[in-house]
Amino acid sequence: MDDMTATTMRRGGAALGAGLQLVGVPLPTSPRNQVVRAVTSDGRSVIVKRYLTPEPFARGREPSALTALASVGTDCVPRIIAESDDLVVLEDLGDHGNVADALIGTSPHAAGDAMRAWAAGLGRFHAAGRAAAGVFSTEMIRRTGECPDYMDAELSDAAVGWPGVATGLGVKTTECGFSELTRLSGRFKTT
Repeated sequence: MDDMTATTMRRGGAALGAGLQLVGVPLPTSPRNQVVRAVTSDGRSVIVKRYLTPEPFARGREPSALTALASVGTDCVPRIIAESDDLVVLEDLGDHGNVADALIGTSPHAAGDAMRAWAAGLGRFHAAGRAAAGVFSTEMIRRTGECPDYMDAELSDAAVGWPGVATGLGVKTTECGFSELTRLSGRFKTT
């Protein structure tokens, strides 16, 4: 086991208050975090996600969102079992297919089904998110000291960056399509 994984396992076990044994290899992720599947000493399978970069709002956003969505009874998020400043230990929802594999697979039918299931799940997720907005704000403040509205910045960054991504993929776009993103967050505001 490499040092990074050993640290994730040790910190996950400390947050949980139980020993952990690694299952397989770390799950695919990004350079910003490490995700591992582990088994507790009593045989329960868990997921440990450790944040590797010092991004306090990113670290606060995910557990705050999971806590908020769980508060409205949604079944689309894993339950947080334990957490510390740099990680969360989540219930393991098991192995499932994913949209990326379906899209790069050989079956257009499977790709379409996966996209429709993803869109339906995303819709349920956002509907639940509206009901959980107050809990999310409270949880963000508890974890980070504030709850910034970061959507405007995220969409502005996308409007600037996505044309280059599209060009790199060989997708022809018009500049006005991406500039619409800068006005989009106003449509998300609810009262």
